[in-house]
Amino acid sequence: MPGALDAFRAQQEAADAVRERLQEVSVLVRQLRAEVDALARDDKLKRVLQREETWLAEARRTVAEVRYWREREAQRFWSGVVRRWLVAAVFAVASAAAAGAAYARVTEPYQTQP
Repeated sequence: MPGALDAFRAQQEAADAVRERLQEVSVLVRQLRAEVDALARDDKLKRVLQREETWLAEARRTVAEVRYWREREAQRFWSGVVRRWLVAAVFAVASAAAAGAAYARVTEPYQTQP
């Protein structure tokens, strides 16, 4: 029976060690809870969080405004590109027509000869 009695004593010591450790953990949890409660009631922390919320709201407004200006800039960009290409196309057609007319005028005397 000494083996069973030794095993029982070892289990009892292990259980006591676990109980002591649980009590230590319980004390630490109570301390942590007290610190968290103190932080939750801290006015400075609340003011900092309110300022951060204000900054985030301002950042959202700024991002929205930048997005709006970027969209307007993109619309103006494409309309400007279309206008430039349109002017270039009109110039190309007009210069081709002028060159054709000049060529016809220059070659006209040669066509009327027999």
